[in-house]
Amino acid sequence: MLEAVSQVSQQSMNGMLFTALVSFLLPIALIISVKVNFKAKISNFFVGCVTYVFFAMFLEALFHGLILKLTGTAFSDQKVLYAIFAGLTAAIFEEMGCYVVMKYWMKDKLNRGSAIMYGVGHGGVEAITVIGISYASNYLIAKMINSGQLEETLLAMDETMRADTINSLSSLWTSPAADFYVAGIERISVIILQIALSFLMFRAVKRNEPKLITMAMLIHFLVESITIILSLYIPIFVLEGMLLVAVLAIAVVIFKMYWKEEGGAINERL
Repeated sequence: MLEAVSQVSQQSMNGMLFTALVSFLLPIALIISVKVNFKAKISNFFVGCVTYVFFAMFLEALFHGLILKLTGTAFSDQKVLYAIFAGLTAAIFEEMGCYVVMKYWMKDKLNRGSAIMYGVGHGGVEAITVIGISYASNYLIAKMINSGQLEETLLAMDETMRADTINSLSSLWTSPAADFYVAGIERISVIILQIALSFLMFRAVKRNEPKLITMAMLIHFLVESITIILSLYIPIFVLEGMLLVAVLAIAVVIFKMYWKEEGGAINERL
């Protein structure tokens, strides 16, 4: 059974490390940048974190679980329909969470800097919890495999548990090395998108423009649903490249449309 375990290539390990570092270090770098350039309070980062955890990881996940329990595989097996459902629920729960928090919790301290810091928190905690922790863990396990340390752990297991463990880890040495970079590129796209949508929601709350709430939800829905649907038909690396370009374009348009209207120079003390 142990002969089924293979060495993990250095290229694959580099990909795991890249994605783990992006997930942890990019949010930290953005916190510092936003703090320096906008004098924004770091507490707004944690507001974004808590909002994502409550509205997405708890409420949205609870709703997903309820729907899947009621419909079973009849719904989840319909890939395109499920992609639309996933995009719609993500847009509703995450953007409405952002709206509620900005309007009722951050209202007295809401400005460009706090909105951007909120977006860093939302996208940052998502990167860490969804991808960062698992990729850091995978990197450490890969080092154990290559050093032979995992073999001792496997020998201490019964045959069934050993087979299940090897099967669950097999993607570490069977997946193409390029695949391990993809999640890191995706996290860059998601963080940029969350910052842009947070700024759009800030504008909606500050200027009382309901149409921008709808716009933020629509953008979120389209990006998520289309990405899931396209993943069924085109190579993932091509898809993530397209996603990054699209998200950068969305962010540029949002900031170009509203930045000057909301305060002037980028280094202005807010």
